[in-house]
Amino acid sequence: TGLDYHYDFSPRDVQRKAFRDQLAMAKELDVPAVIHSREAEEDTLAILDDMGFSDRPLLWHCFGGGPDMAREVSRRGWHLSIPGPVSFPKSESLREAVRQAPLNRMVLETDCPYLTPAPYRGKRNEPAYLVFTALAVAQARGEDVAAVWQACGDTARTFFTLA
Repeated sequence: TGLDYHYDFSPRDVQRKAFRDQLAMAKELDVPAVIHSREAEEDTLAILDDMGFSDRPLLWHCFGGGPDMAREVSRRGWHLSIPGPVSFPKSESLREAVRQAPLNRMVLETDCPYLTPAPYRGKRNEPAYLVFTALAVAQARGEDVAAVWQACGDTARTFFTLA
């Protein structure tokens, strides 16, 4: 659930109403929320704060923000899902966010078929390419890729109650 102001296919007031309704349902059912926010971060944070989502299980899907946004997400006790663009040469702000964010609050994602990491950028994304996202995160953090892979996997399993 979330807000997407990039194309404005739906009026923003309609998006905000649907977002609030879906968040209310997540609270009522006591399930995690996975947030899509594209060019709508300010409204997304305001609604989540207004609805009392701090410290509730929440994953920021396809995180593409910088260190300030990562701090805002982490400060509220939420998780970041890191996509392939972390491997792009011009994504220094995202890599800085990854360096500063707690590793135990990160998962890795493909966003298949989109956001394919280098060296396959421009091709259809697939789960096999997730290793390149993990490698970019590890390089940004100066950590061993196996440790990043394990930590992000553990976080995903815990967040989605898979283990």
